[in-house]
Amino acid sequence: MTSGTRAWRLDGSGLRSDLEVSPSGFKHLLVPLFALAVGARSRCTIRNVPDILETSALCSVARELGLDAHHDVEDRALAIVGQVTSGVVGAGASADGAPQAAGTIHGSMYLVPVLAGIHGAASLLGHGGCAIGAGPQGTRPIAHIASIIERFGASCELSDQSLRAVAPHGLRATTIDLGDYSELDSLSGTPTGPLYSGATKAAILAAAVAEGTTVLHQPYPKPDVAGLVDVLDAIGMVLDRTQNTLVISGAGGPVPGFDAELPSDLLEVVSYLSLAVHCRRPIRMPIIGVPTVRAGLAAELATLDKMGLQLDWSDDDVAGVPPERARAVTVHASSHRCYSDSQPLLAAALIDADGTSELVERVWPGRFSYADELAKVGAVIEVSNAGASIVGQPELHPSADPMLARDLRAAMALVIAAIGRGRPQVVCGVQHLERGYARLDRCLRAIGVEVVELPAGSEVSGASEGSAPLEVQACSR
Repeated sequence: MTSGTRAWRLDGSGLRSDLEVSPSGFKHLLVPLFALAVGARSRCTIRNVPDILETSALCSVARELGLDAHHDVEDRALAIVGQVTSGVVGAGASADGAPQAAGTIHGSMYLVPVLAGIHGAASLLGHGGCAIGAGPQGTRPIAHIASIIERFGASCELSDQSLRAVAPHGLRATTIDLGDYSELDSLSGTPTGPLYSGATKAAILAAAVAEGTTVLHQPYPKPDVAGLVDVLDAIGMVLDRTQNTLVISGAGGPVPGFDAELPSDLLEVVSYLSLAVHCRRPIRMPIIGVPTVRAGLAAELATLDKMGLQLDWSDDDVAGVPPERARAVTVHASSHRCYSDSQPLLAAALIDADGTSELVERVWPGRFSYADELAKVGAVIEVSNAGASIVGQPELHPSADPMLARDLRAAMALVIAAIGRGRPQVVCGVQHLERGYARLDRCLRAIGVEVVELPAGSEVSGASEGSAPLEVQACSR
């Protein structure tokens, strides 16, 4: 295996006939809420917090800034208390060369507008996250965050993946059309693109700590933004809110404390529904915040319905009955349609569908690293500039070669495919899963999947040049 790469041998032959899975809290909302809490003048509590790498990294970042952050894993609550004493996020690599906490997560960049507004200056010394961007080695953009902060009167300096913002007199309210940070999705006529979500979150956070009233036009519409606005509304900072305009009355410094609960993680819900479709198993999941989850996943749920998945919602859970064989569909990933994060997950459910499915990616165009890996188990996926097509195969098979995941959602897509083989299959790169799935190995074991962590340094064919093959028996599903 390559340095830092971990692998599981997965065996889905004991997968239960009915699946019971409990999603954790919504990671995409946790990160901006944490950034808001850093800029609060009194205690903040975030509930239903997932036990993932992002959470522990955020707690470490909070301590770097002089705050007390405690994550109660059993109660799933994260408390942030204290006043910021430093504006520096991530001091580079530690003595052993490992990245500091801020360098492991993409969302650390959302701290910069908050720190600039309440501390007068902020420095982000690198950020991480999945390598799905267009920069060198898949690095994701950050210049749009600097641009947003400058619109609030700060001066910014960019260097590689580092950002410094200076606002000695704090941030000043402004008016921004967030469509300026988007591209037009020609299929839906709505804003989309890799900058749109981040620009919206940065603008809302800057507006919260700025002096005066900020007007934001065309904000990103998904629940990770709507949930942040809900919290600002609850503490009296939202003056007006429509589908296309958001008016925020800034605190001119630290914001009031708050107590908020995360809904169930929308991408975990999609993951487990995709697993149910691919493995043809009925599923039931308890859901926190059913209205939020249903509204936020409207496009995904419509797509799964077209595949043939029958869903029955109650006030606190969802049950699904999959089709005997999924029907081919079009998956449209765009800021106003399916999450880009959903696209690889839905792709895994379609590799044995009845017909040819189309994948349209309008956020992260290069997000198909999983395609060649799924081909190892017999999937037929053709990637083009416009997206990808999947020709559903009635017969798939395990592979003696391991599948290698290069990012979080690709890893989950490969896990879904591996479980569906019904015999042992090795998936490398499972360390990515720690960023978005709480104790996934335990969850999989609870539904009958055998999960074996391969020893560090194991030689697995396909994971690195010159490695000896790990024997995996190939057989039909």
